[in-house]
Amino acid sequence: MKFKICLIFLFIVTVIIIGCLNYLYLVWMPEKSGALGAYFEKIDCSRVVYEGQNNIWRLTVHNTNCSANEYGNPSFFLIIYLNDEMWWNEFNNTNYKAWQCNAGSSITRYYNIPSWETIKPTFYNVKIELYWYDGKEFYLQDVTYFPISVVVRATINDLMIFSYLAVYLIALVFLGFCMLIAGPIKISTRSRAIVNTKTSSFSIKTKRVVLFYVFLILSWQIANVLISKSLPPDSIHYSLQLSIQFMYLVLFFFLVIGKNSNLKEHGYRWPESFYKCAYSSLFLAVAYNFVVFFLPGFFAQYYVFPSPSLIESLLFIFLGFFISLVGETLFRGYLQSELEKKFDFVKALLMTSILFAVYRFSIFPLNPCHLLLELIYFFLLAAFLGTLYNFSGTLLCPVIFYLTTMTLNSLTPIKVIADEYVKIFWGLIAITLVFLLLEFISE
Repeated sequence: MKFKICLIFLFIVTVIIIGCLNYLYLVWMPEKSGALGAYFEKIDCSRVVYEGQNNIWRLTVHNTNCSANEYGNPSFFLIIYLNDEMWWNEFNNTNYKAWQCNAGSSITRYYNIPSWETIKPTFYNVKIELYWYDGKEFYLQDVTYFPISVVVRATINDLMIFSYLAVYLIALVFLGFCMLIAGPIKISTRSRAIVNTKTSSFSIKTKRVVLFYVFLILSWQIANVLISKSLPPDSIHYSLQLSIQFMYLVLFFFLVIGKNSNLKEHGYRWPESFYKCAYSSLFLAVAYNFVVFFLPGFFAQYYVFPSPSLIESLLFIFLGFFISLVGETLFRGYLQSELEKKFDFVKALLMTSILFAVYRFSIFPLNPCHLLLELIYFFLLAAFLGTLYNFSGTLLCPVIFYLTTMTLNSLTPIKVIADEYVKIFWGLIAITLVFLLLEFISE
C-alpha cells in the first residue's frame, strides 16, 4: 500500500512541476484566433543576449485578409516595448515607415538589434505589436510576448563576482564549523555485512535487470541526441527530462525492485546521525562548486546572468531533487548494493561507475578527446558518489551532494567563459578535491 502511495505522490509532484515549468518558461506561440487579419506566424530570436553584441530577430507574419491600400499592397509595421515602455516604433523611427505583404501570403522580416548597453544583468519582458496601415489609419492585428535576459561580462575582481565568492566562503566556513561540532562521519558497516552474505542467487544476473539497464542507458542517450538536435525551449527540455526520469523510476520499482523488496537494503535508511551526514554532504558539494565556479575565474572572465526569481529557484530545487533521487536510487542504491553481494566493494564501485559514465556522458560533439574527458569525469563523479554512499550507508548523503551541486549550478548566475575542455578539467580537479576531503572528514 505504501509503495503505491509513494508512486502516486511522485506522479502528482511530477505533473505539478511540469505544469509550473511550462507556465514559466514556455516560449510564446502565435494565437491565430486573436488576430484580426494578420498574425505572427513564427518568432525566432535568442532569449539570451550578451551585452555589447548584436543579435538578429526573425519575425514571420502571415496576412490572412488585410486588403491593399490606395498605394498598392497591404502595409504593416511593428512597435516594440521593453517592460511596458515603448522602445522602438518602426513607423516613426524608419525611413520606409511600413512594409508590404499580400493577402494570403507570408513574409519574414529580419531585424538587427543593436548591442544591449547595460552595466548589470537585466531581464526584459518584450512585447511586439503588429499593425496594419491602410494609408490613413493604424489597426492593431496581433501581439506577442517573450522574455529576454541580457548577460554581462565580468572578472573575478568585479563586485558581482566577489559577492558570490564571499557567500561561498562564508558557507564553507559555517558548514566546516558545524562539521567540527557534529564530528566526523563514521564509516558504515553496511558493505561489510553485504559482502559477508554472498549468495548464489545473485539478482543482478537476471535478464530483467540487465535489460532494464540496457534500456536505461540507450533510451537516455537517444533522448539526449534528439533534444540536442531539435533544441526545444527550456520548459520542454526540463519537462522531457522530468518525465523520462519518472518513467525510469516506475519501471525500476515494478520490473526490478518489486513490491516485497526491502528498500532499506538499497540505501533507503535514515542515518544514525542525520546532522553529520547533512553537514558533510553540503560541505563537500559547496567545496566542489567553489572550485568549478571561482578557480577558473583567475584565468578567464565570467558571464553574469540575471538572478532567477523565487518561483524559478523553488522549481530548480524540486527538479534537482527528483533527478538526484532517481539517479542515486538506480545506480548507488540498487546496482552498487547488488554488485557488492557478488564482488567486493572496489569491483562493485568500478562497474557501477563505468555504467553511470556511459549513461551520463554526451555523445555530441563527436570528438574523441571530448568523449574521453567526459567519460573520465562522470566515472570519477560516480566513484565519489559510490564511496560517499559506502561510507555513510545511506542514500541521503549522495542525494544531498548531487542535489546541492545541481541546485547551486542552476541558481548561481555566473558562468566562466571557457571551452568545454577547460570546464571538464576544473571539474576533474573539483572531484579530486572532494575525494580527499571525504577521506579527511571520515573516520
